[in-house]
Amino acid sequence: MLNYLRAFDAEIADTEQLTKRNYFGAMFDVFDEVVRKAKKELNSVKLPALQTFVSLFSDISETNYTGAAKRQRLVEEMRNHLHSDVRIDADDI
Repeated sequence: MLNYLRAFDAEIADTEQLTKRNYFGAMFDVFDEVVRKAKKELNSVKLPALQTFVSLFSDISETNYTGAAKRQRLVEEMRNHLHSDVRIDADDI
């Protein structure tokens, strides 16, 4: 848990976001997915491995969203960035 927070602190340029309710909640909504992806792809959940995946969220900002369901939209964007390497083409279906 501490390494996860440290990864965000190291990789997110605007660390003030870490104190915002919706962003903080969204971080932990994707916690399990980030840890599992780090373990699966890098065989580690140590700080450098977590930073690799948390860095994918560096351009996501709570200020980009207004109105209701802000946290859900942040989570959706984080998941999209995290799983952007998974592509499903029409031929796959």
